[in-house]
Amino acid sequence: MRKLLTILTMAALLAGPATAQEWGDLDTLLRRSLSPTGSMEGSIWLPDGATPQQSARALGVAYVHVVGSAGSVSLHSAVFTKSGNRWVMALPVRGLFGIEPRNPIWFGDRMEVTTTVLQPGEPRCCPTGTGVWSIDLRTGQAARLR
Repeated sequence: MRKLLTILTMAALLAGPATAQEWGDLDTLLRRSLSPTGSMEGSIWLPDGATPQQSARALGVAYVHVVGSAGSVSLHSAVFTKSGNRWVMALPVRGLFGIEPRNPIWFGDRMEVTTTVLQPGEPRCCPTGTGVWSIDLRTGQAARLR
C-alpha cells in the first residue's frame, strides 16, 4: 500500500498544471465513472496518444479504498473514448489485477498493459511480479498473457 501511494504521489507531482489543464479533470471523471463509494485513493490514465489531441482512447484506472479495511484498495478500470472534446466511459474492464499499470500498447481490437502482481508466497503488501494483460476492446474482459 505504501509503495502504491508513493508511486501515485510521485506521478501527481510530475504531471504539472499544464498537463492537467490539457487533459481536463480526469480524477473527477474517474471517480464518478469507476468508484462505487464516490471516493478514490489514486488514479492512472493511459491514453493511446501523447496528447489529448492525438488520443482517441484511454484506459482509466481508479484505486478505491475497501470500506472497513485498514488501508486496502480495489482496482476499478474502464476504457474511455473521446466524444468531441470530452472523455466518456465506453466499456468497463473486468479481470484486470495488479498495481502500477504501465506500458499500454493499443491495437485495433485489444490493448495490452503491464501491472505489478503478487508472486507465489509474497505478502500482499509487497508484490514484485510482472503481469502482462490483454484487454478485449469489444467486451472489456482482461486476460493475463504472462
